[in-house]
Order: sequence, then structure tokens, then C-alpha cells
Amino acid sequence: MRRFQGYAETLFEVGLQVDDRHIWWFHSNHEMWIQNKYSVEYSLDDLMGCTALVCYNDMLAEEIYHDLSQKGIRIPQDLSIVGFDNQNIKLDGDCYLTSVQHPRRKLGETAANLVWDMIEQGCNVAPAEPIIMPSTIVARNSIIRRF
Repeated sequence: MRRFQGYAETLFEVGLQVDDRHIWWFHSNHEMWIQNKYSVEYSLDDLMGCTALVCYNDMLAEEIYHDLSQKGIRIPQDLSIVGFDNQNIKLDGDCYLTSVQHPRRKLGETAANLVWDMIEQGCNVAPAEPIIMPSTIVARNSIIRRF
């Protein structure tokens, strides 16, 4: 939910609105995580006018990539796709997933410290300021420039 909040706030900051038609929600459970599967429902009509997909994480991007490929959508010729976590996923042939790299270790340390603070001080502990983690886009060939 926090990733969506950041997405929505950033769109707002640059003068754009969140369009619910361009958001797909998914759910997962322990068994799905073990199998690297998600439950994402969409139709090809949902993609009309879209040039790219940005996915919650690389595993979801990989699953959607394979589903789209079976439906005849070519990545990146028809649609670019980006994930988060930078797992260096090979999608097919010579196509590798473009992804957002974030500091995994620092993210884990920060989360552990927040949990520790909650244990020590109670569940209502919250950082005074938002915690911003630096990130970079690792561009590979699952995206294409259209201009």
C-alpha cells in the first residue's frame, strides 16, 4: 500500500491524477509466494492506450510478461515492462527485465529497527519524517523509447 501511496503522491506533485483504470490490484498468500505466482486479473482491453507497465516487484513482472506473451503481446515492441527489486530476471531469449534497484540491506535494517522500537516503546511509534530510500532504475531491454 505504501508503494501505491508514493505513486499517487508523485503523480499529484507533477500535476497528474491517479486513473483507477490503470491500476491492477492483486493478492497473494504463502502458497503463491512459494510458487512465485500472484492472482492478477486483467483483460487486454485494460491495456488499450498503455505503453508500459510498472509492477509491484520483479516476480509479478515476470508472471505478467509470460501471460502477455501467451496472448501475443510482444515486450518491449508492443508494451514496456518494469519491476522493482532488481533480481536481473531473464524474461525470454535476450530480453531482461528493467527494474528499480533499492538498498535491500538498508531497507531491512530500517524495518528491523522500526519493529524493535515498536516492541520497546509500543505499537504507536512512527518516524517523525518519511523514510526515503535512494533508488535507481536499471534499464535493460524490456523497455523501449517511443519518442
